[in-house]
Amino acid sequence: MKKKIIQIVIVIACIIISFVIGKFSSKKDNTQLRNELKNTIEKLEQSEKKNEELIKLTEEQGYLINSHETENQNSKNHINSIREINSSTEIKLNQLESSTDSISNSLNKLKENNKILKEYFNSTTLILEE
Repeated sequence: MKKKIIQIVIVIACIIISFVIGKFSSKKDNTQLRNELKNTIEKLEQSEKKNEELIKLTEEQGYLINSHETENQNSKNHINSIREINSSTEIKLNQLESSTDSISNSLNKLKENNKILKEYFNSTTLILEE
């Protein structure tokens, strides 16, 4: 009987000890879970702040992109205007060159005519002297 009482006491002691250990470990687990929950909440708040900053940066980038697109379009218009001016200038230079060629041809003809006239004058003078 003593053995049975000792066994029952040992079983009851084991149950009490396991219950106490379970309580401490569950308290420890609860504390650990609370700490992890706090850390997770803090990380989520930091992520939200970073997301807000990224949203603001994205909006600023959109504004800059629109501004650059406008600048690019203006530059394109200016470049096209410069091309038109260059083309017009090229046409006028070609016209000037052709008129210069025409003037040069006219001058050459005048020189030839002048030579002919000199020869005529010289020959007329010779004839008149004889």
